[in-house]
Amino acid sequence: MKWFKHDARASDDSKISKIEDKFGLIGYALYFKTLEIIAQEMGEGNQPEVEYSYRKWRKLLNINERKTRLFFSYCSEINLFSTKVSEEHLLVNCSNMLKYRDEYSRKKSKISGHATDNVAQEKEKEKEKEKEKEKEKESNISAKPKKENDKQKKFVKPSIQQIQDYLDEIGITENMFTGEYFYNYNESRGWVVGNKPMKCWKSACQTWKINNKKRKEATREKTPFEEAYGIKWNQEK
Repeated sequence: MKWFKHDARASDDSKISKIEDKFGLIGYALYFKTLEIIAQEMGEGNQPEVEYSYRKWRKLLNINERKTRLFFSYCSEINLFSTKVSEEHLLVNCSNMLKYRDEYSRKKSKISGHATDNVAQEKEKEKEKEKEKEKEKESNISAKPKKENDKQKKFVKPSIQQIQDYLDEIGITENMFTGEYFYNYNESRGWVVGNKPMKCWKSACQTWKINNKKRKEATREKTPFEEAYGIKWNQEK
């Protein structure tokens, strides 16, 4: 407990007036000093009490043991404090401290479990907020194109050696159509097919192979058999 409220008219209280009548202003000071000691020791359990040895009480209040016993005995008699003596120890309880608790202590009390309903409600609200955030993330992810797919679709320019190896693989053996020729041709045109960016250079090689075959067929001289029957010899059934 960081602080407690001090009523400006505390001296008008009948019990505190009795303390002043019996002990003078020292009694008034001892009373509020005791409240400070209890307030400092109030923990999470919020028990407005403290137990020390008489030796420590003497040291805290700066009075001798006889006066300490006399002061707390009288306070207990007029119900200002409730006390409990056990051997050389004295427990002092002031139930009125609970109504003087400051806002800081009240919030701490809630955190420690004295307002579990409110804490539970706050937790539920936090959970709902988290769920809403997750839904929002999922909707944003579904609305945006997947980066992985974009990376897969991204065209990677091949090297001359890669092209040549693939041409050998698909059986293009023409001296003119080499990996270097294919690379330089597409490099000069910006690796496009028509007016669209090239997506697969291997497919472009296949297309070149087909087109080259067609050109060869178109320029080849026809055999007498083809001139006579209009079909290739190897197509005859």
